[in-house]
Amino acid sequence: MSVKHLYRLTVDQYDQLVESGCIDERDRVELIDGFLLAMEERSRLHIVAGKKSFESFQRIAVPGWHVARRDPVVVSDYSKPDPDLTVIRGQIRDYIERDKSAADIGVVLEIADDGLYGHQRDLKRIYAASRIPYYWIINIVESQVEVYSDPDGQDYRTAQVFTKDQEVPVILDGAEVGRIRVVDLLPVL
Repeated sequence: MSVKHLYRLTVDQYDQLVESGCIDERDRVELIDGFLLAMEERSRLHIVAGKKSFESFQRIAVPGWHVARRDPVVVSDYSKPDPDLTVIRGQIRDYIERDKSAADIGVVLEIADDGLYGHQRDLKRIYAASRIPYYWIINIVESQVEVYSDPDGQDYRTAQVFTKDQEVPVILDGAEVGRIRVVDLLPVL
């Protein structure tokens, strides 16, 4: 079998498969570049980092934005990932009738304890291409937070690394709305 025999799904086709019940929550897949990818199993460290991240972002809640965990976002005609956490413009009820799109996202956050390279390459590329302003990776392996900003084409112009003793500024619509300590995001005691 060669690559020319693969069939790429659009987001609309993927949504039809979900609505028909062919794909459900138990399948743990997401649509990336038109292909169904199995989502990695979340370790205990991943789960703890996710809970701590959600609590940290909730503490600096800003009017006009809300925080969501594992909520799919349409970032192109062929990609609908389920980021670990997103900061989304508006209220939850604003999305009853429609999907969240990249234009609605202020920060997208992924947690990597396994598959770090895919987060730094593939997901970074699709988030940059969709012009999501800030992409954070909680890098559990190296106990740090990577923040990518200023999307340009299929990459980000700026990359910063924050270590355990630092704070990461949270920026929405070009304004700093708060800071989160890296240690408050990592699964450490």
